[in-house]
Amino acid sequence: MTVAGRLKLIFARRGAWRSMCRGEDGALNAAALTALADLSRFCYADRSTIKVSPVSQRVDPMAMAVAEGRREVWLRIVEMLKLDDRDLQALLKQHNDEVFSND
Repeated sequence: MTVAGRLKLIFARRGAWRSMCRGEDGALNAAALTALADLSRFCYADRSTIKVSPVSQRVDPMAMAVAEGRREVWLRIVEMLKLDDRDLQALLKQHNDEVFSND
């Protein structure tokens, strides 16, 4: 694939992610906030991916590799959506609202 073709593909993918997750005003829509808040937890967006085995009490490289793979997906989504601090704060608020509403 040519460089121009590759760039066209990247921009098309980025546009697809943005149209799926952002409203007319450019802000994340409600469905995106809910889904991304869930993914941020699942993908270790804001915490270490180091995993310690409860049995051996040593770092578990396989579990850590799985966690790092999840984090790589999160970073791809963040890059495609160009999430900024405002967006990330909205996700944190959504996460906190969900946690405290389940109590």
